[in-house]
Amino acid sequence: MADGGRSQLSDVRRPTEDHLYWPQLDVDLSVESIRKPESFPLVSRGAA
Repeated sequence: MADGGRSQLSDVRRPTEDHLYWPQLDVDLSVESIRKPESFPLVSRGAA
């Protein structure tokens, strides 16, 4: 999302109560992950 322009960032949809979606960036997030980030630790899956 860091490289997205204002128009891309402002085009956000909420298809369900707990789901945010930025179609121009193909990014979706759970609202719960914003409210309680500690419940969603970052995990890296490096190349095998």
